[in-house]
Amino acid sequence: MIENKNQRTYESALYEDSGKLIRRIHAGHIHYKNDLLVGDGDDSTLRKVDSTLIRDDIFGGWYFEYNSFHPWIPDYADDWIEFNDVFEGKNQTVRYKPLCQHIKGQLINNEVLYENAFGPGIDLLVYPTRSQLKKEVIIREAVKENKEYQFDFELEIPSAIVLDCVSDDTSRTHIKPILCWDDKRQSRTPYKFVWVDGRRILRKIVTAEFMSGSFGDVHTDTTTSYYAGAGDGSIYGQGASGASWQTTRDMSTGTAAYPSNATVTIQNQYYNGPIWTFSRGYLPVNTAAVPDDAVISQIDVKVYFFSSGVVNTGSNGTIKLVTETQASTDTLTTSDYSAINSTEYASVNLSAITGNGYKTFTSSDNSIISKTGYTKFGLRTGLDQANSAPTGWTDGQGHKVNFAASETASTTSDPYVDITYTVPDAFVPIVIFM
Repeated sequence: MIENKNQRTYESALYEDSGKLIRRIHAGHIHYKNDLLVGDGDDSTLRKVDSTLIRDDIFGGWYFEYNSFHPWIPDYADDWIEFNDVFEGKNQTVRYKPLCQHIKGQLINNEVLYENAFGPGIDLLVYPTRSQLKKEVIIREAVKENKEYQFDFELEIPSAIVLDCVSDDTSRTHIKPILCWDDKRQSRTPYKFVWVDGRRILRKIVTAEFMSGSFGDVHTDTTTSYYAGAGDGSIYGQGASGASWQTTRDMSTGTAAYPSNATVTIQNQYYNGPIWTFSRGYLPVNTAAVPDDAVISQIDVKVYFFSSGVVNTGSNGTIKLVTETQASTDTLTTSDYSAINSTEYASVNLSAITGNGYKTFTSSDNSIISKTGYTKFGLRTGLDQANSAPTGWTDGQGHKVNFAASETASTTSDPYVDITYTVPDAFVPIVIFM
């Protein structure tokens, strides 16, 4: 395939292959505006995002340049972490300084880990995703106690900031809602600003209530982003103990929404209680770059699944491609749990997911593609889609799989859509002079 680089958008690229055009559209940004004249491509075009951290031995830390934001992650945990937002002509920086121990970081898989930064068994992990810089405190299971924890970060912020909410104002830098999660649940965590010796302190609070009911390690983060987000992710729904499959499936509101995680989950599982759980995937993509007169011949939705964690009771699990109607294309909320349709457009068998890699959902139904805005794809288990309650499942059994979302740092594993089409030849009038 040959790319026409002048036809790039933030989310997509245009290719030509054997006389047909293929618009490859990602949920998140795969290109950035080339203000610094660095990266691939011609100076006049958008360039490919590369979020690989680069070592700076002179100043002591890690950074990258090929993106709409430029991070700085220092050698030591108690030094300044920076997020420089350069998206759409901005040049504004948010700075965080963890009030913790002087621990040297280790670069592991494009993440910087500061072990025991907040005390024995309480680590700081700093890493980029596609549009975000995450600063995650991890309370390890071996040391956690049923008490309240507080973590302080000195904070310097520009005036153009969006804090703890979702906004599509691209002129501002976004500090996302502060979350707390463990192996089974996620919720917002309390925080407050305090002033200490003239310094603004962001204090994150993990409540004793959350700790007392936690499973495994407990995480809390502060996430900074240059825009509201791509809107893909998953919504988890867990029924009350004793509630039926049908009642849980048909809930109008889910239990937790995951709009900014790098990895999300599709599932149906049963736990003793009985307790039924569902998790549905949401994948809005901006398909407005497809021409109005395009004749679409094929739609390929590509999703990168992980083989680790697959649950396939009965070896007959499937994942179905459907459409959905989430309220915002920037984020997900628990009210979007029921905003998913049941008409099947393609299917993948869980038994085919034997290793990490892309699986393709192929459809020729071009009626689902919007040529003026977003096309909203959904993923749900086959039993969920067909409203077919399983029988005989025991504790922990079900159908479950994880996939890479748009916030994965690498553009080699995020979800995307290939739309193959042709454009009719333009009519050129012939004028004959007599």
